[in-house]
Amino acid sequence: MSTPVPTPATTQDARRPEYSVPIRLPDGRIVVALGGDLKSAVSVMRADRVESSEVFGDLADPAAYRRFVKAVEGFQEKGRRTRVTVAHDLHPGYLSTATANRSRFSRIAVQHHHAHIASCLADNGFRSLAIGVACDGTGYGPDGAIWGCEVLVADLGGYERVGHLQYFPLPGGDRAARETWRPALSLVREAYGDDWARQAGPLFERVPARDIGTVDHMLRRNVQCVPTSSLGRLFDGVAFLLGLCAYNREEAEAAIALEQSAKDGRSGRSLPFEIVLLPENEGNRTIIDIRPMIRAIVQRTLEGRPAANLAASFHETVVTALTTLVEIAAERAELNTAAFSGGCFLNQRIREGLTTRLEDRGMTVLQHRQASTTDAGLSLGQAVVAANQVGAKATSPGE
Repeated sequence: MSTPVPTPATTQDARRPEYSVPIRLPDGRIVVALGGDLKSAVSVMRADRVESSEVFGDLADPAAYRRFVKAVEGFQEKGRRTRVTVAHDLHPGYLSTATANRSRFSRIAVQHHHAHIASCLADNGFRSLAIGVACDGTGYGPDGAIWGCEVLVADLGGYERVGHLQYFPLPGGDRAARETWRPALSLVREAYGDDWARQAGPLFERVPARDIGTVDHMLRRNVQCVPTSSLGRLFDGVAFLLGLCAYNREEAEAAIALEQSAKDGRSGRSLPFEIVLLPENEGNRTIIDIRPMIRAIVQRTLEGRPAANLAASFHETVVTALTTLVEIAAERAELNTAAFSGGCFLNQRIREGLTTRLEDRGMTVLQHRQASTTDAGLSLGQAVVAANQVGAKATSPGE
């Protein structure tokens, strides 16, 4: 059976919990984990317990960054007579990573989505391998891509990426997280190629032609575009295509609009998609090819189908595709437990739909209990991953 569903982020993220985790640090060693740059929080692990700070918010805000630095210094000061390891996100451009790099202590970088899954596992006191499903907007991958719809075989010490959403280019970096037409244009270009304007052009009429031309040029030439497998950006693009949200004025505004619209739609049937099994020499991973779904959404929108019905069908498609990836991963790895983490699991329709499908197939589903499923829970995952790796991957001699 699944564990209790996450509470809303505004309630959950305000807590300052302490966790008992199923690993133990050697005497005299602590781990200080710096989290990420959004919904930032710091955690410190001693022995078999992790204490987390308040949630500071976005470190790009000077006030939030000052509170973050003060907390880091306070945790490090507590460990000044002992051995300290600093855990941080893999992203080289994060302010939290820069803070770690300035530390005199040893450092361990933890991949974003592994930290998410490790946070869920630790939150449930689970230390064995599980199929991790990590879905969010942004997480730096070791290949330099922006990950965000990932199926991992993971435990508290390591992970293997076994499935994900097919990459699509994200034009303009952070602007693509705000202007939803940017991922939408990328998605239709992936679906239709150079014929996209004839097939889907009317859906972009509310965007200035000059802006469309600039971004289309970027996509054609692959200039200032980073590959992404982000489910959050897929939500943004689909919300634009359905006319629900043109701009994320607040975080996840488009995704929330899409979920709300789906509640008003008829119970949706899955739209077409393909599952691609990569050969062993290409990573032996399972990929969700969403191009058939994008073509169906464009065609049905232009035919005048209700946006609410298509939003419901989109959610059903995501649940069906993720279920397929988890089933394939579970069979290959001979595992029967799945763990969910990442901001997309605040979406009730996705969370409950995937839980029901997997439990109906006899799997156990782990969800967050105390720790946040958002990036506010990252530092817990970083702390337990680093605790498993402590001494093995420390990069600085200054302990």
